Amino acid sequence: MVTTTLASALFFIGAIGQFGQVGAVGPQQPEKPLLLRYQQFDPLVSRPVVPSELTSEPQGRLAIVQLWDTPREEILQELQARGAKVYRYLAEHAYVVMLPPSGERSLSGMAGVRWVGKYEPAFKIDPQVIELLSRGVLGTQRYNIQVLEKGALMKQQVALRLMALGGLVHEYDRGGSLMVATLSPSQLLGAAKIDEVFWIDLWSAPEIDMDIAREIGGANFIESIEGFTGQGVRGEVMDGNVRDTHVDLRTPPLLFHGSRSGDSSHGTPTTGIVFGRGTGNRQGRGMLPDGQGIFADYDFARSIRYTHTMELLEAPYFAVLQSNSWGDARTRSYTNISFQMDEIIFDADFLICQSQSNAGNQDSRPQAWAKNIVSVGGVYHRNTLTKSDDAWSGGASIGPAADGRIKPDLTHFYDNIFTTSSSSDTSYTSGFGGTSGATPITAGHFGIMFQMWHEGVFGNYAPGHSVFEARPHFSTAKAIMINTADQYPFSGTNHDLTRVHQGWGMADLRILHGLRDNMFIVNEGIALRVSESASWKLHVADGQPMLRVTMVYADPPGTTSSTQHRINDLDLRVVSPSGTVYWGNNGLLEGNFSTPGGSPNTKDTVENVFIQNPSSGTWTVEVIAREVNQDQHTETQQMDADFALVVSGILADSKPTSLNVIQGLVLGGDVNSLERSDDGYLRIEALRPASVAEPSVDFVVSGFTQVPSVGALSLRVESAAPTETSRVEQSVELYDFQANAWVEVDRRTPSGDDDVAVVQVQGSGAARFVSAGGEVRCRIKWFDRGVTVASWSARVDQVRWTVHPN
Repeated sequence: MVTTTLASALFFIGAIGQFGQVGAVGPQQPEKPLLLRYQQFDPLVSRPVVPSELTSEPQGRLAIVQLWDTPREEILQELQARGAKVYRYLAEHAYVVMLPPSGERSLSGMAGVRWVGKYEPAFKIDPQVIELLSRGVLGTQRYNIQVLEKGALMKQQVALRLMALGGLVHEYDRGGSLMVATLSPSQLLGAAKIDEVFWIDLWSAPEIDMDIAREIGGANFIESIEGFTGQGVRGEVMDGNVRDTHVDLRTPPLLFHGSRSGDSSHGTPTTGIVFGRGTGNRQGRGMLPDGQGIFADYDFARSIRYTHTMELLEAPYFAVLQSNSWGDARTRSYTNISFQMDEIIFDADFLICQSQSNAGNQDSRPQAWAKNIVSVGGVYHRNTLTKSDDAWSGGASIGPAADGRIKPDLTHFYDNIFTTSSSSDTSYTSGFGGTSGATPITAGHFGIMFQMWHEGVFGNYAPGHSVFEARPHFSTAKAIMINTADQYPFSGTNHDLTRVHQGWGMADLRILHGLRDNMFIVNEGIALRVSESASWKLHVADGQPMLRVTMVYADPPGTTSSTQHRINDLDLRVVSPSGTVYWGNNGLLEGNFSTPGGSPNTKDTVENVFIQNPSSGTWTVEVIAREVNQDQHTETQQMDADFALVVSGILADSKPTSLNVIQGLVLGGDVNSLERSDDGYLRIEALRPASVAEPSVDFVVSGFTQVPSVGALSLRVESAAPTETSRVEQSVELYDFQANAWVEVDRRTPSGDDDVAVVQVQGSGAARFVSAGGEVRCRIKWFDRGVTVASWSARVDQVRWTVHPN
């Protein structure tokens, strides 16, 4: 490694031409640069110049191991077998590892390894900090420090080393990977040489981002149709403080998550936008007037953000979302704070909404650059219900992210928001705005969506008896809202409402509800290893105005020292009935609808295909695991990754349309009770059968599908175990229309309140269970091991078919 002095370091940062040649790479071996923020370089071609003050100590063991090809699980296992501890993925095809005491020679000659070299202290420090350091104007500063391992143990070790250097270590969270310390320039250089330290950047203090929304986003519509106003939805607003005595926020009283103090002028409006009841003024009614609000003071919570968020998943909170209209100092970089948010959301599987900020350019809150977060931008709506006069007009902060990812994710009102005010217990303001207002509005839309999911509105399986217990994965929630958002029309990257100004559009519950029977959803139910794929055939009917396909995957926190922050790479591919291929996000930077061809997207963890006036027939949707560089699906032993997929504008699900009870007495419910997974059971009292071999409960449910040429069929039956006896068995049968006979496809003893049987039939055999007219039949029998000796009843919550074309 070529060295220089720190005084001349500024000259070398970004100066690719100053590398020394190491060895030529022939044309058959294309360059594989390491995408470090300090400097991108191919280590077999050239090495960066590093100031001597920022080179590793001889005993330093933190290293980069670059591979020849796409990482695979077997080679990582070999690295670990040789004593290396793998910590972070580094594009391209490399990892940051802790070498064993034997050092680099332990990996020499290992098949698949291209290069091994030191992870220099220079690579650990934000280049902006190095620039200030080289100019001699840095001074003593407070820093965010990322250590290699989550939890308190490694932080304690680093804290001792920092204090030995003379640094001041601040209180740190017992969870997560971040800690904070105040260091002089010389102490900063010492901190960067600690092997357990991965990345250092500047700390900042928190900063804030300062009736039509309910109508334009469909909340009033959903209330009128379904009666949903946030009942059972629990969410947290994190802000400065709140006037909890305001009449709109008294019932139910807010839950406080930690201590609070300070000015409530910003937190009162943001809380009212989500949870205000409109008691003092109906116009100020929030998005979730019957939800349970939780409030946290960022001055208290931000130093323990990881632990604080994990507590939201426990009593007494059981929250499903968090809204943030504040953030750390604006930046265009993926920082330690961005990493922290990705780490929190990934580990907690929890939906967090974040304001993009109000700079009118790419200067944004570092939280908003996180991949897993829902970043919210803003549009001026000029206090009108029509969208024709809406505009960005240089107000809200915008994308793209530094690595090219599309941000923000969604947008909403930037101006003239009527909401609660902190001036008095009955005061309101009509002038709240900025992404501070857009973010809680969007969070409120998510709250209604969570309630819809809990009530099984999309034909989904909703386990448990609360919104919290039934909630989908955060990736699925994000995918649903993006898939059904209302886009502003635009053309070109210079348009006022271009993609990186509006994101994927404005959350719209009216569109969401309208598509509820025409959606296919994968709630992270499939995991892929590298190079594997999953595909589905789906039918689009003639005259369908729009086909929308959205894929979102939770990604491990990004590598802060790299210029690429996506870790794994899953690709979305959609093929039309005529064979036209659409890749995720192709053409969507320039317009509202996808363009055919192109190539797989390599940047975004959100990928969409939007087709206007799609041709009728069989469409194929495929998700491909191009790279799995870090295990994401931790429920399995393999290194794999799962994803959320939402397809709308298709015909797939078949709802029950008729019920015929053969044995038993209906105590409650009817065929409509079987449509949704909402605890609205069909209850049938068991009657003693004529013989011990016959069921005590026996009924047939029928439905119809419009999908022609059946290629696959699945049936989901959700039932509840009888409370009166534990001796019951449930049998599920499908009717074979070719053989004119019932075929048993599942038999089980129901357990708990949400026992679910899922039967899948693929290939030519699936068509046997669909009549020429599209009828499907399911027969459910309950046996009391021969003879009913006690009074009990069968409870069935949902029966749902999904049919895929050939």
